[in-house]
Amino acid sequence: MDDPTTDCQDYAALCNNKMYQQFLDVFCPKTCGLCPGDTTVSPVTVSPNCVDSNPNCKNWVKEGYCTACFVDCSDRVKNCAKSCGFCNPGSCLNCKTRQKFVNFVNFE
Repeated sequence: MDDPTTDCQDYAALCNNKMYQQFLDVFCPKTCGLCPGDTTVSPVTVSPNCVDSNPNCKNWVKEGYCTACFVDCSDRVKNCAKSCGFCNPGSCLNCKTRQKFVNFVNFE
């Protein structure tokens, strides 16, 4: 079975992210290793040092820091990887890719 969308490789790092899982299960099952008969799932590498380096992360998360376009992904990962769920490499989407995904999900 092929994925219903051609953009799945852009979202592959989100296959194990609970926030996006419902949509990726439907629209990117092949990329996420969910097709019947799949015997292997793409490996997910988790940083062994997945921590928050900033003590304000819990408050920032409530304010939308994890998805804030005015803060670069590298800074969000550096500051609040654990609180934002960015422990998997590539799990922080830049705003252009995230908006493309949101538009796709809302269109469907």
